[in-house]
Amino acid sequence: MKILAIDDNPDNLTTLKAVLRDALPGCALWTALNGPEGIELARAEDPDVILLDIVMPGIDGFEVCRRLKADERLRSIPVVFLTALQTDRESRIKALEAGAEAFLSKPLGEQELTAQVRAMAKIKAANRVQRLEKEHLAALVVERTLELETELAAHKRAEAALRETRAILDAALNQSQAGIAIADAPIGLLRYVNDAGLLIGGGDRQTLVNGVGIAQYVARWQILDFDGRPLKPDEVPLTRAIKFGETCNREFIIRRALGDDRVVLANAAPIRDDTGKVVAAIVVFIDTTERKRTEEALVEKVEE
Repeated sequence: MKILAIDDNPDNLTTLKAVLRDALPGCALWTALNGPEGIELARAEDPDVILLDIVMPGIDGFEVCRRLKADERLRSIPVVFLTALQTDRESRIKALEAGAEAFLSKPLGEQELTAQVRAMAKIKAANRVQRLEKEHLAALVVERTLELETELAAHKRAEAALRETRAILDAALNQSQAGIAIADAPIGLLRYVNDAGLLIGGGDRQTLVNGVGIAQYVARWQILDFDGRPLKPDEVPLTRAIKFGETCNREFIIRRALGDDRVVLANAAPIRDDTGKVVAAIVVFIDTTERKRTEEALVEKVEE
């Protein structure tokens, strides 16, 4: 056990040494004759308990206690006031307000003093454990904060790289004269349509790529077979790729909102995850209207 006694009276310190060394064999005892010296010893030795006189020259015991409790490194050390002059109720209250843990009046009984010192040492041990736990928790918080900041920075870099990749991919897909569309499983919500796809379908990006499903698209744009019969959603290649995992081709007519009919040849294929489950589908389609008209014109010419 480490004890620090601060008292401006050397005789009091001598008596205290004798009492403590007799009652607590093996204890380490430091003494100081004034407050500033005692504070420096406390910083250097980190005692388990400080025994502090009230009436001292320069700064009194109350001020010494306040300074001890204001120091982050010293505030966990219990302070016991020892006094023969200021034993009144007001002084006891002032001692507690300064941060002291206990107050003893002189002359001191050996048993009372040693019991108080032992109790204060237990408080210091508990305070130390609490401080270590707090420091450990703070270290964990700092460590986790750094980890999160690192993860966030990596996530931001990944997002930036993804945006760049998507921009490059989008630019490349928009150079294609074939329409390209992607829809999610299981209900076929359109998630992407390139510029050519918008042109062929006669729709706009805000309408198509904003939660419109294939069934709505089929109903809105009137997809027909060559006999003029409206196709059912399950007959559309993109739907079959999503619902049945099929790769399929089909040529059909789109009666666009613009008021004209376009012949479209579509090739759809499912997109699967690592388990083989269909998670989306992609369709590539081209406008074959002019080719179809040319073919029909040739047939008519041959028949003539």
